[in-house]
Amino acid sequence: TGEPRVWREVLKTGGEITLRDKSIDLHNSWTIESVQNSLFSTRWTGEFKEIGGAHTEVRFTEQFHALNLWAKILLFLFINPEKMMHTYLNDLQRELTKQQD
Repeated sequence: TGEPRVWREVLKTGGEITLRDKSIDLHNSWTIESVQNSLFSTRWTGEFKEIGGAHTEVRFTEQFHALNLWAKILLFLFINPEKMMHTYLNDLQRELTKQQD
């Protein structure tokens, strides 16, 4: 199917991250990973399971890896992956609710 899709996301803190599709299993899972980042390596996976007519159960996992000592310090002091995932889930729920209205 060609090259994986690559895009940039602008963070609320003002930074940017470049991501690419790692794998897509239509209707079941989607994995993306960070690229071109000298400090961190990240991989995010969403797994989707239909649990009824119009309902889907989702499971998200995210892995952060610091690539050097400086990045480990930054990760420890300033980056909270659990809070980031919580924010993402809240944003997703808000958007899905808007689409249902």
